[in-house]
Amino acid sequence: KRRGYCCFVVIPLHLLTSEVEQLGKPEWCSVIHTPSGDYDDLYMIQYAHKHGGLIVSNEEDYFKKLNSRVFPGVQGGPLMHVIAAKAVAFGEALEPSFKDYAKKVKENAKTLAETLMGRNFPIISGGTDNHMVLLNVGERGLTGAAAADALHDAGITANKNGIPFDPHPPAVTSGVRLGTPALTTRGFGPDEMKKVGNLICDLLENIEDDGKRQSVKDGVAELAQAFPMDRFRLD
Repeated sequence: KRRGYCCFVVIPLHLLTSEVEQLGKPEWCSVIHTPSGDYDDLYMIQYAHKHGGLIVSNEEDYFKKLNSRVFPGVQGGPLMHVIAAKAVAFGEALEPSFKDYAKKVKENAKTLAETLMGRNFPIISGGTDNHMVLLNVGERGLTGAAAADALHDAGITANKNGIPFDPHPPAVTSGVRLGTPALTTRGFGPDEMKKVGNLICDLLENIEDDGKRQSVKDGVAELAQAFPMDRFRLD
């Protein structure tokens, strides 16, 4: 193992065979007393080798809540394909090239946001400094649900998303969430992201125009054909 990942396990304090203080031997673990509200006997124990840890407490109610947050809340079910996917993701993140990839993801997101704003589509927070762009379509008289469905029909995957002080319910929303990791993996750069942004605006500005929707769909297909997915096939 090149690097360890910390995983916490929740157990009742009274099940330990020795005192918490005895567990806190500096050569192999550290004990952090973290009282929270009515629970004053909550301890977090992290092993020195950083491969795992324990959360211990005598409060049965708190124990049940923490346990459900860890599993299935954080860890999810013991599904082999999920475990394998996490292992692959961690392995990729350990490679030096991942830093370059992450940088390209952010650059592409910034280009996409700037393109959308240049077409007078407001972005929540006025831009982005990560992989995600939250587009406020409510300012253009659209709902997130309608915009996401129209984009999907044209071959662009997007999700409706709530925005701050959204007047619409979660099933409708006033925003659309866009991300750049998948397109970056496929090979898209700033020039392609400008094309994507303009295709999105072309469609949303003419959401009821079937001819424009077909034109956008053709533009999406042209981009997709220029960056085929064949190299990602496993067979």
